[in-house]
Amino acid sequence: MPKRIEYLRKSRTDSQFESVEEVLERHEKMLQDFCIRAFGEPIHQQNIYREVVSGETISERPMMLKLLEDIEKGDIDAVVVVEPQRLSRGSFGDIDRIVNTFKYTNTKIITPTKTYDLNEKFDRKYFEQELLRGNDYLEYVKEILVRGRKRSVEDGLYIGSISPYGYDKMKLPKKGYTLTPNEDAENVKYIFDKFINGLGTTNLAKHLIEMGIKSQTGKQWTPAMVRNILTNKIYIGIVTYGRRETKKTMKNSEIIKTRPINDDYIETKGLHMPIIDKEVFDKAQELLKSSPSKNIRGDKTIKNPLAGLVKCKYCGNNMFRRPYDKRDMPTLICKTIGCKCVSSDLNLVENRVIELLKVELKDYKYYVSNYETEYKSNSKEFEKKVKKIDAELKSLKEDLQNALIKYNKNKISEAEYTFLRNYTLEEESRLNRLKMALNEKLKNEELEHKRKAIPILEKCIHEYYNLSVEDRHKLLTAIIDKIIYEKSKGGRWDEDARSSFVLELFLKI
Repeated sequence: MPKRIEYLRKSRTDSQFESVEEVLERHEKMLQDFCIRAFGEPIHQQNIYREVVSGETISERPMMLKLLEDIEKGDIDAVVVVEPQRLSRGSFGDIDRIVNTFKYTNTKIITPTKTYDLNEKFDRKYFEQELLRGNDYLEYVKEILVRGRKRSVEDGLYIGSISPYGYDKMKLPKKGYTLTPNEDAENVKYIFDKFINGLGTTNLAKHLIEMGIKSQTGKQWTPAMVRNILTNKIYIGIVTYGRRETKKTMKNSEIIKTRPINDDYIETKGLHMPIIDKEVFDKAQELLKSSPSKNIRGDKTIKNPLAGLVKCKYCGNNMFRRPYDKRDMPTLICKTIGCKCVSSDLNLVENRVIELLKVELKDYKYYVSNYETEYKSNSKEFEKKVKKIDAELKSLKEDLQNALIKYNKNKISEAEYTFLRNYTLEEESRLNRLKMALNEKLKNEELEHKRKAIPILEKCIHEYYNLSVEDRHKLLTAIIDKIIYEKSKGGRWDEDARSSFVLELFLKI
């Protein structure tokens, strides 16, 4: 029996006054009715992929990533969507990945108006054009939505997708949303009251945990979560737009997103009821300014060579350097309240990182010296793809020859033949470029990658202990993406326990 799945996603083209849940529910009913008419039965609930996270690219959409992974397993026959653009309105890279995944797994894309088989040349061309048109339209829609969002905020409406702690979103009769206080509003008042009466953000977070007060996400309270509540003007009836706009920059051939504070933003009185009096809020801001976050040092110097690299295995948060007045050696700790992670001496972790880099260097050298063996084991998949492309190129030539014969026999018009000829030439060019890229990868991608990495690793290992802390940090961040730290057994005076942590390195090179 054919296995079909359904993918649902809210798009920017949908009304901004409809929630994600409302759009997905509406589309699910539309597609289920279609499936009953077309196939005699609806799609089972466990085979419906609901994308509740907003994201322009595939990498930002977890359900889309899961969908592609499941398709690659080869047991899915078709994906049912409202329109092709629901799969992607992103970059050319995303479009190429989607097309290749559906094509090489023989998975069809079914919409209420058309079924796409991407192994059919004209279906694939039409599908790609639909995604490209969607990408162009997306840019236009973004501009319209920004204007609409600004106008909504100026009218006092709430435009956030998630309501703040202490509020529920409430749909207005005509259009848009506002906020209404819920049972957690008393907790917001309690947080402000405790803070202005002397309880700092760290101790306040601990106090909330001890009191059994739940955060909005259900996760344990952190000082940052408390500070975010204390600085949010929504609690005095103010709505804002554009205070932290997403900025995109290129670094090491990757798009980096940041959200710097923007001084030029919209701020207006909201339609919702305030939870906190302005006098109380202003008092809290004065106290926050007089006691800034301890993470910000005045000298700005790096004192931890592993800063920003080590993440706790248990909670996923960054690990931090903790100095001691009575001890020469600082430790590396997880600051998440209630996390079971046990700290270690920073120098022990640092030394272990260098030892693991030595192991990586040894593996890289082995790969390069035994390239032929590794080459054979890694090249099979590329060879399959190249053979498939060769078969497509052969098929294109045969199709063009058949089209020429039909044209000479007056079975197709000159316009039809010209379209087929131009399309075939475009496809041949695209496939030849893809084949060339695959052959290049087949020849030397992994080998060159490791060859270039070896001298970098050697330099790091050889020079590391002669460098300043700041230079050590620069060197490590250039070659290491992240380090996962795991330790649950304590014992300061037990030598084995002190070294019982486990590290997992993820390299950039």
